Amino acid sequence: LMAALGHERFGVHGADIGSQIVDQLALRHPDRLIGLHLGDVPFRRMRALEPAERTADEREWADRAAEWEISEAGYTHVQRTKPQTLSVPLNDSPAGLAAWILEKFQSWSERGLAGFTFDELATNLTLYWVTQTAGSSVRYYRDSRHTPLNDGYVATPTALAQFPADLLPAPRHSAERFYNVQRFTAMPR
Repeated sequence: LMAALGHERFGVHGADIGSQIVDQLALRHPDRLIGLHLGDVPFRRMRALEPAERTADEREWADRAAEWEISEAGYTHVQRTKPQTLSVPLNDSPAGLAAWILEKFQSWSERGLAGFTFDELATNLTLYWVTQTAGSSVRYYRDSRHTPLNDGYVATPTALAQFPADLLPAPRHSAERFYNVQRFTAMPR
């Protein structure tokens, strides 16, 4: 796509699912990227480390991930295993779509729903509703589960910006295991 748009080399940014996508782009096409910017380190990178290889910070990161999976990750199981069952009600019911998405805004942000204006929330919901893309957004989880991922060190110059309310912020030295980190910023809020 970028070549078709006339860009032989370019920078990419990704966070959440996007961090895994740009991670794979950097591993598969390193000659095309001038830089990589991440909002988080894909947690699958930590899972690839043998437990004995993990530092104390990385063990704590893994423990936080285990706690998060128990309390917050039910949606990932549904989206990985039954995406079409979920897609139909999300694309058929504005109330169902709002409940599904607003719960994530509430759980995954520092101030919950109070951190967003009504217009911001309505705009986000409207984008999913009018484009009918809730289904394709959840199917990504199933598709990625069945797609082989490349591993290895990303030599592309990388910057990270991590926020304290992100789901699973990684220690800097963990990011440096996997990426050519040129800048690592722990945001104050």
